[in-house]
Amino acid sequence: MQPEPGRMRISNDEREAAASRLRDALDEGRLDLGEFDERTRALYEVHTYDEVNRLLEDLPAARLPVPSRPGPEPAVAAEPEKDAKDSGNLMGHIALGMGVMSFVSFMPFTILAVVFGLIGIEKHRKGEADTRSFALAGLILGAASVPVWILFFILGLSFWW
Repeated sequence: MQPEPGRMRISNDEREAAASRLRDALDEGRLDLGEFDERTRALYEVHTYDEVNRLLEDLPAARLPVPSRPGPEPAVAAEPEKDAKDSGNLMGHIALGMGVMSFVSFMPFTILAVVFGLIGIEKHRKGEADTRSFALAGLILGAASVPVWILFFILGLSFWW
C-alpha cells in the first residue's frame, strides 16, 4: 500500500531547503534565535512532509511542496552556484592592494589602483559585484598617493638642483 503524500519521507536536499527557509525567517525577524534553534533541531528529527510543514506553517511561503503521488523523490532545485564575479569584488580587492602599494612605488601601483578602483565601482553599479567598499578604498588610496608623489618629486628636484 502506498503512503499518503504528506506522510512520505523527505530527502536530505528538501531538509536543507527547509533549514534555509528557517534561516531566512530568522534573518527577516520572523523568528527569534530561540525559536530558530528549537525548530532547526526539530527539523533534523522529523521525517515526513507533514512533520516538516508543521514546523514551517506559520511562516509565509515556507511550506515544502508535497508530491501528488508516491514515487521517486522529487528533485529540489539547487541554488545556482555563484560565479567568481558574484562573490565579492575582485577588482575592488586588487584596487585596494594596489592603493596600499602606491605609497611604496608610485607609477605602476597608483595608476593600477585608480583603474581597478574605477572598474570595481562600475562592476558594482552594474550588479556584477556585491561590494564596492574595497574598490572605493583602492581608488581613494591611489588618488591620494598622486599628490604625495608629486610633492616628493618636487622636493627631490629642489634639493637636487
